[in-house]
Amino acid sequence: PQAKVVFMPLLGGVLLSLSALAFPLILGSGSSQMTDIYELSFRKDKLNPGFWFATAFMKSLALGISKGSGFVGGVIFPMVFIGASFGI
Repeated sequence: PQAKVVFMPLLGGVLLSLSALAFPLILGSGSSQMTDIYELSFRKDKLNPGFWFATAFMKSLALGISKGSGFVGGVIFPMVFIGASFGI
């Protein structure tokens, strides 16, 4: 039981870190990142819709990993971020 207390957050942190290398917008609660995706959506060289779907999927995965690993935090702002990513 003691090994699980240490191993699960360690594994979750490693998985989240590797995911964040490819998708840095998945870090944090999502409230400040919504400003970033709003500003990116109005640029002339707007990223394709596949990027936004992948970001929403990765944020969902990151939320599940963090909750499953025992990290603290809520689910409201990450869910709003996921909705905003799908809405762009």
